[in-house]
Amino acid sequence: MAHLDRPSLIDSVTIVSSANGWSGEIHLVTADEFPDPNAGPPAATLTDVRSELKVPLGGVRADGLLLWITDLGDGDGSYRVEINEILVEGTAVG
Repeated sequence: MAHLDRPSLIDSVTIVSSANGWSGEIHLVTADEFPDPNAGPPAATLTDVRSELKVPLGGVRADGLLLWITDLGDGDGSYRVEINEILVEGTAVG
């Protein structure tokens, strides 16, 4: 879960990670929500991620995001995903 300093219109999210072909979902949340990946459809579905991925989100308003890993991919047998950086680009509002 990543909380933003202020509500924002999120243009894109860039994820720098391990290159093992993992999959997941990005869920955007507001300040009064508890992050729940079952509460509704994800803002983005990620499949076969290998290293760096930029996900356009089109200026959706949110206070934070949840990166939900759904598949650990085909790594070296260690059953893990390494998230090195999450960069959120957009415009703060309010």
